[in-house]
Amino acid sequence: MQADLPAGLVLRRATDGDSDIVKALVWQVLREYGMEPDPAHADRGLDHIDSAFDGGGLWLLLEGDALIGTVGLSANSETVCELTKMFLTPSARGKGLGRALLVAALDEARARGYRTVELETDTSLKEAVQLYRRYGFEEVAQPNSVQRCNMVMHLTLQ
Repeated sequence: MQADLPAGLVLRRATDGDSDIVKALVWQVLREYGMEPDPAHADRGLDHIDSAFDGGGLWLLLEGDALIGTVGLSANSETVCELTKMFLTPSARGKGLGRALLVAALDEARARGYRTVELETDTSLKEAVQLYRRYGFEEVAQPNSVQRCNMVMHLTLQ
C-alpha cells in the first residue's frame, strides 16, 4: 500500500508483533468517543493481525517509532471488501492524514480487484463520516454487525 504522506511519516504493514500498540491506539480512540473495545468480537482480529485481515491487511502510520494511525482492509467476498480499523491519534487529526489513509486503502482495494468497499461506523465519529461521504460513500439500509456502530456505508469503486 502506498500513501502520499508528509516527510517523516511511513505507512507499513502490521504484523502480530504490533498487536499491543495497535490495540492501545484503537482502545484510546474508541474511549475518546465514548465507545468500548470489543476484543471478543469486533476487535478480535487485533490479537492475530497476520491472519485476521484476509484479502487485505492492516497498515500502520508511523511518525518515527510512534504509531499515529491505522487502516485495514479485509475481504467480504471476491468483489467486496471492508474498510476497517481506520483510526488516528488526536495529534494526527486535521492534517489530511485520514484522507491519505483512505485514498491509500481505496487504491489498494482497486488493485486487489474489489468493486465495492463497505464499512461500519458510528455517527458520533463525525469527522470520519464526513470524510467517507466526501469520497462517495453512501449510507445503506443494512443491519450493522458491530454492536458499537450505527451506520453502514458502501462505495462502488470505478
